[in-house]
Amino acid sequence: MLIDNDERPVFRAMIAEAVSASHPFDHVVVHSLSRFFRDEALGELYVRRLRKHQVALQSVTQELGSDPLSDLARRVVGLLDEHTSKETAKHTLRSMEENARQGYWNGSRPPFGYCVVAAGTKGIRTKKKLAVDEAEATIVRRLFTLYLEGESGSGPMGLKAIATYLNAEGLRIRGRRLSLRLVHLILSRETYAGRHFFNMEDSRTRRAKSREEWIEVRVPAIVDARIYAAVAKRLKSRDPSKAKPRVSGSPYLLTGLARCAECGGAMTMAAGKSGRYRYYKCSTFMRVGSTGCSGQVVPMGKLDRLVTDLLRKRVLSFPFLKATIAAHRKRALAVGSNDRELIDAEAGAANAEIAIDRLFKLVAGGVLGPEDPDLRRHLSEAQAMREAARQRLLEARAAATPSIPDPSGAQIRALADLIRGKLNEKGTEARKAGIQLIVDKVVVDHGTVNLIGNARKLATLAANLDETGVIGFMAVWRPQRESNPCLHRERVKFCTFVHFQKLKC
Repeated sequence: MLIDNDERPVFRAMIAEAVSASHPFDHVVVHSLSRFFRDEALGELYVRRLRKHQVALQSVTQELGSDPLSDLARRVVGLLDEHTSKETAKHTLRSMEENARQGYWNGSRPPFGYCVVAAGTKGIRTKKKLAVDEAEATIVRRLFTLYLEGESGSGPMGLKAIATYLNAEGLRIRGRRLSLRLVHLILSRETYAGRHFFNMEDSRTRRAKSREEWIEVRVPAIVDARIYAAVAKRLKSRDPSKAKPRVSGSPYLLTGLARCAECGGAMTMAAGKSGRYRYYKCSTFMRVGSTGCSGQVVPMGKLDRLVTDLLRKRVLSFPFLKATIAAHRKRALAVGSNDRELIDAEAGAANAEIAIDRLFKLVAGGVLGPEDPDLRRHLSEAQAMREAARQRLLEARAAATPSIPDPSGAQIRALADLIRGKLNEKGTEARKAGIQLIVDKVVVDHGTVNLIGNARKLATLAANLDETGVIGFMAVWRPQRESNPCLHRERVKFCTFVHFQKLKC
């Protein structure tokens, strides 16, 4: 398991390659230990992991050995680097806070509607402030006007209506199409009324800070304060979290399962006639309008009944379940197992392909010439690494020892009875739990419903049923699928049972 966060993807890739079975190098060289890691505890974990795979960490400017005394010295240096880093961050934040109090801009991309201009010098440093970018500010003012008055006084428009209307005109916000979220972000940003805030969140953890810690920075206003206040009042009155629970918070059967086939977006609940009618509606269409998806609307009751009927009459039939599990076992045995050696071999083959791709990108970017001798040497080495990785992958697949669940007929019948019983219960949560046991997606495609399920999950569930019909503990199924590459790979390969059914609305 990698310890670092996603802020250093290249570092993570280097560690993964260092500890892979291909073992492409024996040393990781850094300029100084502070360049490797500034958290001594986490850095030490990485050092130990590298050593476990016979990879040494070396510093160009801080030469240390591998004996116990050198280990102690490295930890002391790491603690000092960590302390220095924290002190530097503290002093930097203090300077930035004072800079903000004086009305200067601390850097980063300015909000839409503004640009950064020089506002004098202090020593050798140029101070900067925010100024109005009239081309962008015109769009901001138009958004506020549309929300309050509509086009030419046609009446107030909602967030989605504004996004749909302006997207149809081809308008873009710094290259992006407007979405419901983006329109809301602009309309709710106090900066446009002349009050910008600095220090609203922790730069490392991204956690919001209390309002008392915010620092107000006076900037040129783009909209009048009264207009901003009117928009803020209307936004608050239409906040979904303030709506009645029967409209915005009611549970529905296909939560997280129903998807739009056209755009892949979730089908979310939409209500009409003050909540009397409910539908599954494409979320992409709801956010950005017809420019993102033509939009599908399906009556909730009709789709719920169709899915449960398909499960009861077809998916939960013993012949179908038995044939699906048998076909999965046949394919899985042909592919191989989830052995660690196989995973490492696949990772090595993928890394070799990435190395070759990087060389071609360097040539395309003009960093290396086609006749460069270094290019030829690196390409030859990468191709040799790729061939070796492919050979290891073939050997790993040949030596794999699959462990595929093989439930008995009685267990398969017991699983069908268990899920059918949940579907027959009156409570929505019980029926929802029964559906989610065997269905991964319900794809709606303009009148056609496609159920997609996971054959390995079926086999595992059935094989783990005890004599009382209760599903026992299954260590193989983990909440965070991405942290288990074996499971993620099989989940993609063995999504096998599919049903098509016409949906007449």
